[in-house]
Amino acid sequence: MQEQDYNAGFEQNPAPQPQKGRNVAALVLSIVSLATGIFSVGFCWAGYVGLPFGIAAIVTGAIAKKKDSKSGMAKAGLILGIIGSVLSLVFLVVLIVVIAEGLAGGLSYGLDYWDMGMLA
Repeated sequence: MQEQDYNAGFEQNPAPQPQKGRNVAALVLSIVSLATGIFSVGFCWAGYVGLPFGIAAIVTGAIAKKKDSKSGMAKAGLILGIIGSVLSLVFLVVLIVVIAEGLAGGLSYGLDYWDMGMLA
């Protein structure tokens, strides 16, 4: 007698995969934050743009790490988000100090171009 396979017409659904969206979002936001933090040395707008991306990367990375503690992307996103935020903050502080010194007249260090004949 031939054996019948009663499960022949039915396929099993695969096990649900863990959500990777937060991990990828944290990594992408942190890379953008880090890149703008590095570019803030040469471009004035980059510090302003990098800080919100860094904060978003830190929050998203922390949430992703909480949901999936073994995720390397979430950990990388969190670490790079912190580094990008710190770089952006350092740039903003330096920019504020330079602007304040320039407004106070402290950047000329006593040089007067009119007296030296350079602008006459």
